Amino acid sequence: MKSEEYNLPPCSIPKPGESVTWFEGNRRMEGILLGYDIDEKPLILNKFNVQTKANSFRLIRVTNPYDRIDPNWKRLPTNGKIIKPHSTIISAFKKKVYERIPPGPSYIELISEIYYRGFEVYLVGGTVRDVLQENTSQDIDIVTAMPLKSFIPLLKSMFNENVHYYNKTGFVRIGGAPASGDPFIDIKNFPLYNPGGQTALFGSDINIDLKFRDFSCNAIYYDPINEVLIDPAGSGIDDAMDKKLILVKDVDIQGPLHHTATVVIRLIKFVGRGYNCPKETMLEIRDKFCPLLSTMSAAERIRYMNAQIFNKNREGKRVEIYEAFAETMSELGLEEEYHKYFKPIEELLDLG
Repeated sequence: MKSEEYNLPPCSIPKPGESVTWFEGNRRMEGILLGYDIDEKPLILNKFNVQTKANSFRLIRVTNPYDRIDPNWKRLPTNGKIIKPHSTIISAFKKKVYERIPPGPSYIELISEIYYRGFEVYLVGGTVRDVLQENTSQDIDIVTAMPLKSFIPLLKSMFNENVHYYNKTGFVRIGGAPASGDPFIDIKNFPLYNPGGQTALFGSDINIDLKFRDFSCNAIYYDPINEVLIDPAGSGIDDAMDKKLILVKDVDIQGPLHHTATVVIRLIKFVGRGYNCPKETMLEIRDKFCPLLSTMSAAERIRYMNAQIFNKNREGKRVEIYEAFAETMSELGLEEEYHKYFKPIEELLDLG
């Protein structure tokens, strides 16, 4: 599908990458909007090549409202793809997004509220991967260019007070906790720099978002309004169908190192589910990611194991799940990492 075949409604606020105008000390200023911080203060590169912050989006405007930045689907890398999926895939996505979060409205109503305000909004991650593999998806993961903090009142009007906002990660959870089995939605802003940290910045670039994800099979974006798949890595759709683990995570992009280290745990989880780990992926995991396990505290390892390994397998027994995890590490040649980072926390994992 060609990117020119669909578009996005106009947006009332400037987007990262656009030229903006504002007043400072009675003087009219111009610059390029880079992104926004955890308090949603816009970060701007002014004409003197100096970074400055405005106190609010309300203080800035697009310099030329007739010259707006293109949506992400019009500025993908050369190997990026936009694909109209088969009607059976579209039907599966429709079935999922028309579900609802009791007592609130449906997923598609939330998505529409974001989209028709002029912000890109995509299903992403396991939600998309599961549909492509014809598996049942238990939840919905959404990424959007809409600054979330300003729209908390909208979200609460739709879902009452069952809305939890985490400003350092640019993240909103609506509904129940994953371990409860209750339906929920995770909404995230596009990360730009150090998500999860005090200096975090957020933007609207899908190509940067790609570098914060783990594997190409989890980096496929579905636009449920226009019913298209966006594959910025170019191989994500094929890799999802083939259950192949190709790294897209960039260890050099700024983010908490302990979060980057979780890619090792996720790789073990997916290999345990029958995914193929090519030699080049395993070499990069050993060389760049395994050393970062030392940045995870014991508490962080326990928390992530519970979230990714145990809570996703509520029907199984913890001992059996953990033994399978340890066996997979051994098969991958990660015995040293197992004994150094996971064996010491066995007693704290509540394996009884």
